[in-house]
Amino acid sequence: PEWELEYHKDVADTNKFYYVTMRQMEFDQHVLEMHLNGQDYYHFQTLHRPLPLPFLEKFLFGFHELKARFNTDKGSPAPPHIFFFNEKMLKVFLFGMISIVPDFILRSIDTNVTFEGPCIVHFSVKTVFGEMRMIKNLMPVEPFHQYVEARWWAEKTVPRWMAFIMATVAGKALEQDRQVWENKIYHHKPMLVAGDGPFPAFKKFYMQFYSESSNKICEDELAW
Repeated sequence: PEWELEYHKDVADTNKFYYVTMRQMEFDQHVLEMHLNGQDYYHFQTLHRPLPLPFLEKFLFGFHELKARFNTDKGSPAPPHIFFFNEKMLKVFLFGMISIVPDFILRSIDTNVTFEGPCIVHFSVKTVFGEMRMIKNLMPVEPFHQYVEARWWAEKTVPRWMAFIMATVAGKALEQDRQVWENKIYHHKPMLVAGDGPFPAFKKFYMQFYSESSNKICEDELAW
């Protein structure tokens, strides 16, 4: 399918947003891994349990609530090449035992992710200070090797130091995933258990980006 990039065009409005920073990364993985990540609800409670904050990840731990929504869901306004993901931090614990952040503060932070096609990811983080945005593009440069750029913007009401911290936290969270993404083995029929995310819906979503020639590429030993 073809489409014009629609989401988050308003970050170009310099009266509302300012540019924060850009991160460049490379990953040895399939291009779909970052999209597939949103279906693996359980890993947020294990791999991402330590908060990705420098020097604090050994002491602070979070509990997450997650929900992925596809255009096949009832009432979803999404076109076929779009799906959404929402993440809420419900609790932050010191040493995994003592809740240290009031619930009303955590409820005021809302993270929404829009996956647009197979290679574009949009983040929106809303806080009491305003909204921060990130647009991440994934570019396959060779089989199982991705070049990634993540650009951040923030509303002018957001302090610049807060935007830089958010960009740093997001980068650290990706590094938490790296070891898993770069060492996964594909199973056509994975063993799913209660509490897993909508993996079948994701598979149906992502299959639209393959073509008849995809199998021929695999036959040529260039399996993407």
